[in-house]
Amino acid sequence: MIKNATLISLFVLTALAALAQKNVTIEGRIKGLPAGQTVYLSSQVSGSDTDSATTTSGRFSISTRVLPGEGNGYMLQIGRGHNHYNGMYIYLDEGNLHISGNGPGFKDARATGTRAMNDYNSFETEMGKAPQLKGRLELYKRLHASSAKDSVSYKALQYEVQKMREAESAFTLNWVKDHPASPISAYLMTTRLGREVTVAEKETVYNALTESARNNAPARMLETEFRNAKTAVGTIAPLFTQNDTLGKPVNLADFRGKYVLVDFWANWCVPCRAENPNVVEAFKQYQSRNFTVLGVAFERPDEKNKWIKAIHDDELTWTHVSDLRFWDNAAGKLYGIRSIPANVLIGPDGLIVAKNLRGKELFRKLEELLGPAGE
Repeated sequence: MIKNATLISLFVLTALAALAQKNVTIEGRIKGLPAGQTVYLSSQVSGSDTDSATTTSGRFSISTRVLPGEGNGYMLQIGRGHNHYNGMYIYLDEGNLHISGNGPGFKDARATGTRAMNDYNSFETEMGKAPQLKGRLELYKRLHASSAKDSVSYKALQYEVQKMREAESAFTLNWVKDHPASPISAYLMTTRLGREVTVAEKETVYNALTESARNNAPARMLETEFRNAKTAVGTIAPLFTQNDTLGKPVNLADFRGKYVLVDFWANWCVPCRAENPNVVEAFKQYQSRNFTVLGVAFERPDEKNKWIKAIHDDELTWTHVSDLRFWDNAAGKLYGIRSIPANVLIGPDGLIVAKNLRGKELFRKLEELLGPAGE
């Protein structure tokens, strides 16, 4: 037993040591870069620092770790504060980057060494040569330097900028279409597409990307955006079918014509069980007013009995379903549910009316839609 425990401990320590190993190195060679400066590496998403290094004369080196499937945008910044030349954006996944430039700072600096950064450089080069984007940088400089005091010229400049951004988005979308296997395609879709590109257009292009191109953090951000768009307030609620406690299939479409609260919960979820009395009271007050509840449980395959017991213990006298796949619950994934309790209120016409109504919020919404309870 002691020998086995020792072997297990060694295995765990080895695995942890491997996880802690740094798999990305950033080597900087910038002419004129003074020694003693701090170069910070921060997440482009959160803005929080992940690593840093102190410069020697004209050089710096940062070693860090990017987990598999977590490739994303980062920012390198020399010191604090912002000026034209102390920051640059890079994309990191596994591999080594080499950054070179003539200075000052990151002026004209270029990062190379990985497939992602080589593709990014290619994208920037092609964008710079695109006839429809001629004068792009100069236009943005004019906007930055302009003042709203002269409203006529300022509005005209804003119109020019909007047209340029539309052209940029169109260029980016076409580039991604032509590079479905690029590791930066999803990244460009999250950072370079404006509001003029619809979610549906983005999803169509995204679905054409290869599996490897979708194995990064920006791809997951896009998938969340697509799910949220499909379950936004005012959209048609996606249909699903799951079995009830007796194994009988129940389809969400069966509730069409009523207000239905799709309540995502589980027997093991303490906050869910604490919220259940509110849902019970709402059901009692409004079940005669064209309102019902459909419970969708995130239950483990071996906990069906615990699920049924919780239904009885909490007196949840409405329809309950589950596919017994825990966090892989198909309905939960369809609605983008990442934590429970959560709920979606659907109207008689199948449109989503509200989301995540808890406590008094649920009663206020039902009163708004169905009138005071008891009338």
